[in-house]
Amino acid sequence: MKPSISVVLPTKEERAAFETISNLRKLLPVGLEIIVVDKSDNEFFLKIKKTGVRAFKQHSKGVENAMIEGLRKATGEVIVSLDADGTHGLEGIKRGMAMINRGEADLVLGNRMDGLDPGSMGGYLKFGNTALSFIYNIIYGQHVHDLLTGMLIMDREALDAVKNVQPGGNPIAFFQVQIAKRGFKVEEVPIKYHKRRYGNSRLTKSKFMYGLSTAIYMLKNRF
Repeated sequence: MKPSISVVLPTKEERAAFETISNLRKLLPVGLEIIVVDKSDNEFFLKIKKTGVRAFKQHSKGVENAMIEGLRKATGEVIVSLDADGTHGLEGIKRGMAMINRGEADLVLGNRMDGLDPGSMGGYLKFGNTALSFIYNIIYGQHVHDLLTGMLIMDREALDAVKNVQPGGNPIAFFQVQIAKRGFKVEEVPIKYHKRRYGNSRLTKSKFMYGLSTAIYMLKNRF
């Protein structure tokens, strides 16, 4: 039977991925497909496969490419891309699904900004995220508060419209930009954001350059 929802988890030796997989199955016991696109060594990859998810090795570089690879393999009518580090509260997934099924949105972002656990996000990241969200809202006519969230929930039509666009080295706002510029509806739901328990984020070495590249990408694709 075709799954009603597919969840894509990009991973790279992410210890929290196993707990995330377990929690997703508790939250969505019926109609769930979990796809892991993994950049780890073979030992970790085999452990992921043993959980029973659809696991694939990532041969490209970057989390955006991992997301695209997983999303292209997804078969559900509602598709989620989720950070596997256990920081994002999963409570927003069902609400996002409901919004999509009611036709209220084509892409739903998990808004962390009002649900931050102490120490989960530094002031520098808060400021940068708020500034980039403001720029996005102005040039794409949206009203989101957490552009750089790691939880994206989208419908099949929106995904099909952008899944063959090559993200290359583009920043994490790739989906938010590409979906909005095509006229789809972008909304958000509040979620909790927990302090990372295992290791450090591998997203980028320079947060300033990451933010700058995101701003440039948004401007370039709009104008």
